[in-house]
Amino acid sequence: MNILIIHQGALGDFILSLPAIAALRHGHSGSFIELWGYPDILRLVEGRFYADAIASINRAGISQLYSERAAAPDGLIGRIKTFDLAVLFGGELQETFAANLRRHGVRDVYRISTFPAEGGRTHVIDHQLSQLSDMGIPAAGGMPEIFPGPEDERYAQRFLEAHQIEPDTFTVAMHIG
Repeated sequence: MNILIIHQGALGDFILSLPAIAALRHGHSGSFIELWGYPDILRLVEGRFYADAIASINRAGISQLYSERAAAPDGLIGRIKTFDLAVLFGGELQETFAANLRRHGVRDVYRISTFPAEGGRTHVIDHQLSQLSDMGIPAAGGMPEIFPGPEDERYAQRFLEAHQIEPDTFTVAMHIG
């Protein structure tokens, strides 16, 4: 099975979606998964557990999928037709996109509402996982996990050495933005 996952959120939003993406991977073991979004963010998971391939959402013709009954370029339609399942993370604006994916040949298209309703007391991760049951995917709770590759490990080692940080000491990294 070929699965398309579309996630256009920022880095923190994407990381909070990793447990749901992991549940999709486990629920469709052996499937090919391609993620569309912002490549600078998606590189975090490219060729690792979560994604077999990534592609930019900012490609020619993609914007046509946000217009009702708009004609996407033939090459894009051909690519869309290769997917059996599409999962779109996002709000109501994704409904038109989802309808166009169906119209262009994707058999099953689901939308995962990224955030709970205003005032809700459900954590974002739990909110996203709860929606997977509509797809028949068991959704156990989970923490986001990132799988660094050998290049990442070498970079971290060089960084720690350059800043004279002992590798065995407790280190905290924060990304604010």
